[in-house]
Amino acid sequence: MIKLFKWHKATAVTVKVIQRQTTKLRLVEWMADAGLCNQAAKLMDNSTVQLMVSVLHNEHPAFVVIDPGTSLQDRAVYQARCEGYTLALANLEALARHRKMIDSPEAEFSPE
Repeated sequence: MIKLFKWHKATAVTVKVIQRQTTKLRLVEWMADAGLCNQAAKLMDNSTVQLMVSVLHNEHPAFVVIDPGTSLQDRAVYQARCEGYTLALANLEALARHRKMIDSPEAEFSPE
């Protein structure tokens, strides 16, 4: 008789699923919490973090020169990428600034 398969002893594998609730925290909510802003400000005071943010500023895509023959569509995409990068950097730095949340007035549809 010819043995085609070599049987191995099965090992039990336990898989544990980690349940996480996704956060819905927004920038204005973060900035309204003085504790979170203080922690972020302490991080921003760290010289290594300041250097990291400086590197992010230096790597801004706006510092790359576009070829003269680039189409208008490609230029628009490139400009949108630059604006998004600028917004991301501004949001990162805004995490360290405390600002009270402003409640917007509720709309009333009654006659004046």
